[in-house]
Amino acid sequence: MPEPIFQKMLTRYTEEKSELEQDIAIAEANIQSARETTQGAEKLIERIKSCGMVETLTREILGELIDKIVIHEREKDGKEIRQKVEIHYKFVGPIKSDNPLDSEENDQL
Repeated sequence: MPEPIFQKMLTRYTEEKSELEQDIAIAEANIQSARETTQGAEKLIERIKSCGMVETLTREILGELIDKIVIHEREKDGKEIRQKVEIHYKFVGPIKSDNPLDSEENDQL
């Protein structure tokens, strides 16, 4: 095989190998993130189960389940006043809702 062709093939091989190594690193990071999210959700579920049937929401129960609550500034939109409230649960952080009434555009106090 002539040297120029070999060098060209080697260059392509090296570039492709580098791209694949980057793809692998990204995939491994995504897998790790998914594992952490799953483990966090499992811990949160265990904490919820340990609370049993809750008749009254107490400070202790909130402390077990919620890491923090972020209340954003009020926004006036005509006659409506909107205010976004984020609840960050322990082990999983904020939970996104699929409910259109819970979207940022519809958050109301």
